Amino acid sequence: PLVRGQSFSVPIFASTNGQALDIWLLSIAYDASVLEYRSSSTAALFNTAVVTHNAAEGTVLMSTNAVASGTESADVTGAQVAVATLDFKVKAAASYAAHSTALSFEVKDMVNEHNIKFVEGVAGLIRDR
Repeated sequence: PLVRGQSFSVPIFASTNGQALDIWLLSIAYDASVLEYRSSSTAALFNTAVVTHNAAEGTVLMSTNAVASGTESADVTGAQVAVATLDFKVKAAASYAAHSTALSFEVKDMVNEHNIKFVEGVAGLIRDR
């Protein structure tokens, strides 16, 4: 469990089902009464994502347009391809309770190296360690 004022990182990985991931769009939602979005970073395998944050709605949209220069297809193919990391902080005013829905995300799109969309509108899995 996390406590008030504690910061934590959320790594996001893709399972590509044998496809070479080239473009992705993620939608992350968080309970703005519990969490404060701090920052995000794109995995080095991809061009830096465009990030749109709406603090009032508790949403973060991230989209990248291609793999980074020098990235090979094999680097972005597999069951655990690093995509991004988001950093949050538990708000000081957060209630002392379980918040099982404080964070969720949806994979809006995943597109392969041939510009074929192979994932659309799939809920992401969040593992609480």
